Parts: sequence; structure tokens; C-alpha cells
Amino acid sequence: MNWLTNFRCIKVEITSHCNAKCPGCTRNITGGKNISNLDLSHMPFELWQRIMHEDTKDLNLQEVLFDGNVGDLLMHPRALDFIKTTVEAHPKIHIQVNTNGGARTEQFWTELGNYLKDIPHKFNFAIDGLEDTHHIHRRSTTYDVVVRNMKAFIDAGGQASWVYTLFDHNIHQQEEAEARAGELGCHWFQVRHSCIPGEDLYTKTDTEEYAISTDNIYDYDEKLELKKGIIKVDPIEFNNHSCSAFNERQIQIDFRGMLWPCSYIYATEVYNDKPLSVSPFYRKTDKIEDQPEMEHPRNKLNLHKHTLPEILTNDFFANQLPSAIENKRLNVCNKWCFN
Repeated sequence: MNWLTNFRCIKVEITSHCNAKCPGCTRNITGGKNISNLDLSHMPFELWQRIMHEDTKDLNLQEVLFDGNVGDLLMHPRALDFIKTTVEAHPKIHIQVNTNGGARTEQFWTELGNYLKDIPHKFNFAIDGLEDTHHIHRRSTTYDVVVRNMKAFIDAGGQASWVYTLFDHNIHQQEEAEARAGELGCHWFQVRHSCIPGEDLYTKTDTEEYAISTDNIYDYDEKLELKKGIIKVDPIEFNNHSCSAFNERQIQIDFRGMLWPCSYIYATEVYNDKPLSVSPFYRKTDKIEDQPEMEHPRNKLNLHKHTLPEILTNDFFANQLPSAIENKRLNVCNKWCFN
């Protein structure tokens, strides 16, 4: 597993700040207060400039996905600069963004759409219902504001996807949402199942308490409908590998500047104020013989201290991680990819 020559996509979270309070999100407790050890900070823009202009200048980087386990791209004060420097360093890049769409002004979204109109891109707006249901899951965001921002983006030349997460309370509005997506000029309409079913979607704050049911969502199929013509983008050729991140030719960078093999392993670090006891880097079972526990990589993955090529060719990525994946020794891998 040569991670350096394999990857084609960087999945990056540039901030841990978010304007939403979705129940079940890693960042908060049942849709309320943030977890106590969440580091609220932004990635330094200078670090991203170096990664784009120096660390990856000779690599076959084809896509940057601005995503977030705990933060939303648009909460970074220099969000547009991050996108611009990515395109400046890699003119043929494909930009993809996952966002709740509830932050910033119409003017910002107009400027963003105008900048991206001739660049291959896709902005995925998470809109989980209509006026009376969207906010039930996407707490602290409102349908009207998100649609306003998305429309400003589309009208300026941006390509938007309405991403509709199914819950029992919004199933009946799916067809109406798809019709509105077409009227607004969305390029895609996506329906997906909630990945956080059951008790994790229980909301309890100082002022509210309710459960979000997902009992019936799997009666409905996931889909991605093309609503109008799009800029053609050559798809990344996948590998036939058991590791989903390696198969999708993707690596993950978090807002602190740590480089991870995937977002699943990175997510286990969000709660991790005691790395050696909460780390994903341990055996699956004590019954596995002659396989020492993995050492937590710590600063070996720190882009403030090492370049991206140095990290992807160090002992962790070259030896320890491939061995652990091959022998199914990481619980997080067994949970998400090998079950």
C-alpha cells in the first residue's frame, strides 16, 4: 500500500467551528453543548498554501473535498481563499464541498458562485426537509436562509446538489423537495439514509427534548438524480482494495493539520484527550498472537512538522498501517469497512 502514489483526492476539514447543532454529531452532546475537549480553531491558511503549492505540486492531485467531521468550511474566515489557492496551485482540480449552507450572506455566495462557474465543482447543500421540517435535524439552521444562499450561489453560476437525508418526519416531503430542487436550478438531487440511527438522534438541551425516528427510512431507496447538464469531470479510478479510503484514493487532513488515512480513524480522535487509552491504534482482540500493539503516531502525522510526502512514506503509513489493515487489527476499520 503506497499511499503517496495512490491518493488522488484530499479530504480536508479546515475548521472545527460550525453554525449547526445536529443531534448525533461528534461535536456536541445530544444537539446541545459542545463536548468538553473540542478544540475550537481554524487551520492556518499559510499551512494550506504550503500543502497546495509545495507538498503536492508534483503529485497527481485531482480532487479536493472540503468536508467536516465537526466543522463547516464556511465558518472559516478565509474559506474562499482556501478554495482559490487550491485552484491556483492545481488549475485542473475538481472542487467538492459538503456544507449545511446556513452561514454567510447572499453576497458571499454570489461571489463564490461567480468564482467557481468555470471550474469543475460540486457544492452539496444538506437540506433535510422543507420549511416545517428541515430544522428538526439541522438544528440552528433555517430552511429559508439555506435556500436563499443556495439560490444566490446557483444564480451566479454555481453547481449545487440538494442532499436530502431521510428521517421518518420528512419522508412524505421527498417528492416536493425534489421538485423544488429542479425549480431552483440544482444540478443534482440526492436522497440518502441517515448514518446515525436510533438513540444517537435523541435531542436533549436546556430548552428542548425530542427523539428523531428512523424506523421507516430503509423502505426508501437512496438515489442521486441529475437535474440539469453539468461540467464533465473525469472520475477517479478506484482500486479493488478492502480499505475504502485507499480504494477511493483519498487521504484526510484535519483542522489541526494532522494527516490521517481516513475520516473514520480521524473521527475517533475528536473525543481523544488521552490518546493511548482512547486511540484506534490497538489490537482487535488479545487472541491475535505475535502482533504487537500499534504505537500511536502522534506528531508523525503533523503537517506543521513534516511535509505531506514525508508523512505518507513514514513507517506508520508504509508498514504499521498496511499490516494492521491486512490483519484487521483496528476496531474502527472492522466497524465501518470490514463488517
